[in-house]
Amino acid sequence: MRHCSRRALLTAGATGALTSLAGCIIFTDDASPGGTGQLAGADDINQQVSTSIDPTAYEDRFSRTVVLTDDPYNADPTGEEPIDDALMMAWEDDTLIVLPEGQYKMNQQFRRTGWHDVGLIGQNAV
Repeated sequence: MRHCSRRALLTAGATGALTSLAGCIIFTDDASPGGTGQLAGADDINQQVSTSIDPTAYEDRFSRTVVLTDDPYNADPTGEEPIDDALMMAWEDDTLIVLPEGQYKMNQQFRRTGWHDVGLIGQNAV
């Protein structure tokens, strides 16, 4: 990932927030230091991200690992049903949350403060 100013990232909007949550921000070429730092256009966002991040490589850093599509969370990877409740239920201290490949829908803003050691991995999860 190329460097991006905080202001440019914040102005990227909700699309950037969801993409960031999913772990697959894609910047355009002008996002280099000194560039505008814009997120890729809608046509570029469909590019596949390398699936080189293996959640098992990080499991020893967390006391628990949650795959958001598994029971009891049952997050919908098709984008039809919102995952807000599943994500809130899974979010706990010292937890690695894995979003398998797919499209995830959120109907409300998600903000958590005061939690410690929470990780999100979502290769090709949008």
